[in-house]
Amino acid sequence: MNQIDKLVMMVLIFVAVLVPAAGQAKASDCTKAESLYRQASRSGLSVQDETTLLRSVVNLCPKHVEARIRLADILISSSNFKKATQIEQNRLMDEAEEQFEKAMQYDNRNVSVYWRLAKVYYSQGRLENAARCYQRLLELDPNDTDAKKALKKLSRSIPDQSGKLRKAQEIKNSFRTASQEPKLKLMGIANFTEPKHRERFNNITFDEWRYDVKKENEPQLSEIGKALRDLQNEGLTFFIEGHTDNRGDKDRNQSLSENRAKAVKEFLVKKFNVDPSRIQTQGFGFNRALVPNDSHENMARNRRVEVLFLEENRKNR
Repeated sequence: MNQIDKLVMMVLIFVAVLVPAAGQAKASDCTKAESLYRQASRSGLSVQDETTLLRSVVNLCPKHVEARIRLADILISSSNFKKATQIEQNRLMDEAEEQFEKAMQYDNRNVSVYWRLAKVYYSQGRLENAARCYQRLLELDPNDTDAKKALKKLSRSIPDQSGKLRKAQEIKNSFRTASQEPKLKLMGIANFTEPKHRERFNNITFDEWRYDVKKENEPQLSEIGKALRDLQNEGLTFFIEGHTDNRGDKDRNQSLSENRAKAVKEFLVKKFNVDPSRIQTQGFGFNRALVPNDSHENMARNRRVEVLFLEENRKNR
């Protein structure tokens, strides 16, 4: 890209940033956005420059579905993503999810969006959400054999919702079995995020706006602690995710989810001598809901923690 092209690109981006993203985009705004999109489509751009341009496009013209899809694809399939730590990958994945979901809002018949979004949900451990994407694909085309196969495969992997106590040996066996089985391959874009082994526990709950470990949580957390204590000796590291329901503002929920993950880590370290350097935590606020927050029961399900098992050669760099 020559100096004139770079100057034009910078001017276009500057104009785009000045335009509010909220509300209906004017026709003239979308015309400007299309010019930016053409700039982003040119060869020779760095990933950073293309990403910046595409963000400006969707800021200027929110209904630009192609730009949202392209932006999301770059976020989760570029070399930057592959080099990122687990925490950074999660953030990029969440941004990609947001772009796909907004693209879906503007074009709810776009098949490629549902395929891509299903893959992101799957990598986030939100298998029920991924299944809904495949169900939607079948609504659009009841004869879509690929969607039927993907839904069938996925249905076998959706965790038990009973909330029964899971013993340490069962948790260890679940990891060992999963690590020996071939990864579930679902249709969609490239395997940009090979999902790590994840355990979801539906009997670890948090009171509204609280992050302390409750007495009724301790039996399951104790079994998790025994499992992690043994598995750390096999070279595994662990990643604890905290989540909330959708009440309240984003910042408060983000802090709450981080504290829930940290509280669980503290319990495991103190009670079961799990090496703290082998546990990382991250909060997701209300960004990764399992189910719609439309009832007290569903909100309780979303106030959760999940545990990822990372093999030594895949842990955060």
